[in-house]
Amino acid sequence: MPVLISGVLKDGTGTPVQNCTIQLKACRTSTTVVVNTVASENPDDAGRYSMDVEQGQYTVTLLVDGYPPSHAGVITVYDDSKPGTLNDFLGAMTEDDVRPEALRRFEAMVEEVARQASEASRNATAAGQASEQAQTSAGQASESATAAVNAAG
Repeated sequence: MPVLISGVLKDGTGTPVQNCTIQLKACRTSTTVVVNTVASENPDDAGRYSMDVEQGQYTVTLLVDGYPPSHAGVITVYDDSKPGTLNDFLGAMTEDDVRPEALRRFEAMVEEVARQASEASRNATAAGQASEQAQTSAGQASESATAAVNAAG
């Protein structure tokens, strides 16, 4: 179920930011969102924005005319998240904030091993196919040699 993220986008002096796009890019696939998909919202002239955001983790980028893209941070929206402002979500503690560094490294190693295992499986399949093709070629070569001997003989 989507969660409402709304508020007023202001700069450091409290002035509403105009001609801006708030961009949310999915960091991973969830039950309702596919990784790398992008949603965007254009605040009005007073800086007001309102987005119904699906459960997931997103990188937040601010795109202001005439300026390079600005990475604002990462937000996580849970099924039970309460409505709030973008600042509320950007300032919220995440799993990564409380997870020890050693555990994060271990999880990264597990992901790498899984990736390598998948690659090894693909390579084993390709090797099996190459072996079958080599056996077929050897059989055909043997048949050709036998036919050549019979034709010569």
